[in-house]
Amino acid sequence: MPLVKTQAEGINLADTFAFTGTVSGASNSFVKLASTTVSSNTTSVNFDSSVVTSTYSNYLVTHRGVQFVADDGAFRVKYSGDNGSNFLTMQGGIAYQSLINSQMGSFATTHSQAYHVISEAEDTLADNSGYNWIIGASYSDRKKYANHTCIQQHSNTSYIIQYWGGCKINSNTAINYIQYTCGQQISSGTFTLYGVAE
Repeated sequence: MPLVKTQAEGINLADTFAFTGTVSGASNSFVKLASTTVSSNTTSVNFDSSVVTSTYSNYLVTHRGVQFVADDGAFRVKYSGDNGSNFLTMQGGIAYQSLINSQMGSFATTHSQAYHVISEAEDTLADNSGYNWIIGASYSDRKKYANHTCIQQHSNTSYIIQYWGGCKINSNTAINYIQYTCGQQISSGTFTLYGVAE
């Protein structure tokens, strides 16, 4: 097919176009890789080595509407370099602040914990929504870092809490598995994984 050139301002992008071939030259630096919606109680939500690969250096996971079976425990993220057989230790901290009043607080994790806390599971009907960045996940020659933000809306509308924090993952091992879990089972929520190139 001969090349057809269009003049400047020659295409109205509000129109609908049907592409029957392959579009080349489009950026793949930010790509949705997988998504899962919890529809029944589950112990964890996992993204394994079929989607967490060396293709992308960084990963972003969004979580929306996450709820728990019981209000005893903490919403956590864990990272593995052997597809979930073992989990990497990390050191980090988390802070929280009420979006209604002046309540604030923070706590740190120890150097040897194999998880990082995203929020506290204080209410079975609390809605947890936010995101989690994993920076340098595919590198095998340096430490990795992660940070997160989570807004938690309690069933009692007087409680809306923002959690945020970060951690250093104490290993040069490339990450190929990301797990979200809680002290109790996860009863609902949507988790979406994106790959982000350098």
